[in-house]
Amino acid sequence: MNKKAITLILLFLVPLWSLTFVDRMGYRVDVNPYPPKRVVALTPALSEAVCLLNCSKLVGTVEPVTYPPELEELVKEGKVKVVGYFWNPNVEAIASLSPDLVLADAGSDLRMRDHLISAGLKVFFVKGGVCESVKCVEEDLVAVGKALGEEEEARKVAGWIEGNLTLAQGVAKLMPVVKYVALFYPYKWGIYAVGENNFISSVADSLNAVNLIKNKGWPRVSEEKLATLRPDVVIVLTSGRPDLGDAVNSTLKLVPEVKWVCVIYAEAADVVERPGPRLSEAPLILLNALHLHLADSRGVYCYSPR
Repeated sequence: MNKKAITLILLFLVPLWSLTFVDRMGYRVDVNPYPPKRVVALTPALSEAVCLLNCSKLVGTVEPVTYPPELEELVKEGKVKVVGYFWNPNVEAIASLSPDLVLADAGSDLRMRDHLISAGLKVFFVKGGVCESVKCVEEDLVAVGKALGEEEEARKVAGWIEGNLTLAQGVAKLMPVVKYVALFYPYKWGIYAVGENNFISSVADSLNAVNLIKNKGWPRVSEEKLATLRPDVVIVLTSGRPDLGDAVNSTLKLVPEVKWVCVIYAEAADVVERPGPRLSEAPLILLNALHLHLADSRGVYCYSPR
């Protein structure tokens, strides 16, 4: 056997200790060691992704910690540390965990990149909150899988999202087209909506539905504009367990000419709002809110004022 052949065999037998990736925002990231053993995730969606792929790698996460139950238990036991709220994680707390890799979301964390890098952290960005489509979220998950050495499992998860979306689309084709508005509750900090070109509208618009908010992303809208709209359905997205009566009544004051108000809250809201692996469940939740208007114990309540 010649020297070149022996070298090639050794390359396959010896584990990789370092690998360079290009993250979803185009930044080069040297992952060392590879696969990483200690990972910090800076959004709930990324924490869910890591736990689904290999929760033993996760050493740091952010609030709110609501899923999966395994992660909630690890946080209670102190085996996974909370490094702040997802919109404002503590860089010093992250660095104190000596992570091999930090997973971050361009929507909430890109403004912090220089601070994270200057702390000596290896940061891998996904598009996350700035994703304009379901396909983008699927590509994020596969990219995370590659960075963690769990690509095969990540591709399975992406397939679940695509499969459930196709199933919901098949049912939606049997329904009449509906016009909708999706708002974030409570409204005391301003009225924000689901606009066009984001992962939530990407799902909803594919379910025989038309979004009446034409601005891109997550725009702030005025009461005057909302009062002129005539949607069939207003979807109200809110975390936790709100006063459902107040959520409905506050919405009816803003959009009085509506056939249905459907509040998506608690677990169901987390599923719809997070660009992560549970987006596979979002098509069926949104199909219900847009067309069926059935109560769901995970967090869907619909009311018709007519």
